[in-house]
Amino acid sequence: MQVRLAYDYHGIGPAVHKATKRLKAHGVNARNIVEYTLFNYIDDPENLYERVLDLLQWGVVSYPMRFEPLCSLQKNAHVGPHWTPEALRWSRRLGE
Repeated sequence: MQVRLAYDYHGIGPAVHKATKRLKAHGVNARNIVEYTLFNYIDDPENLYERVLDLLQWGVVSYPMRFEPLCSLQKNAHVGPHWTPEALRWSRRLGE
């Protein structure tokens, strides 16, 4: 069984950690907990890095997801206000 959660911004970290601990306490294998990690929205590269480190420490799987506005006509064209094209290329490697 795979469980999916979202860790989209730093402020929800305590709630996500609590949910993760509860799932593990009820027998869900940590490697079966996938945490979607939104980036390129209101965050910055350092924030993404901190959230991914949190997830690694909790023993769960981080699945980075790049934000793209619904009105975008071209995939991966949006560069968030706190991001650069270089930082976005770096973050792509987190999902590999």
